[in-house]
Amino acid sequence: MRCIAKLLITVPHRINYEGLENIPKDGAVMLVANHQQAYDPLLLGLATQREVAFIAKEELFKGKFLTWFFKKLHVIALDREGVDRKAIKEAINVLKSGGVLGVFPEGTRSKTGDLLPFKTGSCFIASQAPCEIVPIGIHYDDGLLNYFGKPVTVRVGKSFPYEGKEGEKRKETQERMLEKQEKAVYDLVFPESKNIV
Repeated sequence: MRCIAKLLITVPHRINYEGLENIPKDGAVMLVANHQQAYDPLLLGLATQREVAFIAKEELFKGKFLTWFFKKLHVIALDREGVDRKAIKEAINVLKSGGVLGVFPEGTRSKTGDLLPFKTGSCFIASQAPCEIVPIGIHYDDGLLNYFGKPVTVRVGKSFPYEGKEGEKRKETQERMLEKQEKAVYDLVFPESKNIV
């Protein structure tokens, strides 16, 4: 599947990876990235030799074959209506077992290329299992409509743990860590914005 993914991605695109050394080679890791295209999970999966489990909307699990296929790839089906405790528990177990979890906190694909507000699910999962959070920014240089020949830059930032401060309430920690995740990803998608005063 890794070889097939490389063909699907590298034939129509020119892929540039930056900062791959920032992905820990062992231990629990959560990859947090922006989401613009259906094949973004392939870009994250190819960024590391480690096996990555992803959270995806349950609508993708149509029929017995696709259900079997996604399960083999360790994709966790998420019911986006309400709170899916089963999916959250599966995601937490990935981290507790020392694995890698891929998350797109926007919750859906951005159709404009702009970063959508992050949802709190990734922070809750990270709060339940000690892990290193790795921010990743995916940038399509020619916009979203030009598929073939579109250069793609995948920037991997430095990891940081989910941790609270002394005297800080749980909700306050979650809000602060969510803001930290979102800013880290934004700065990677739009690095030029860091130079604007």
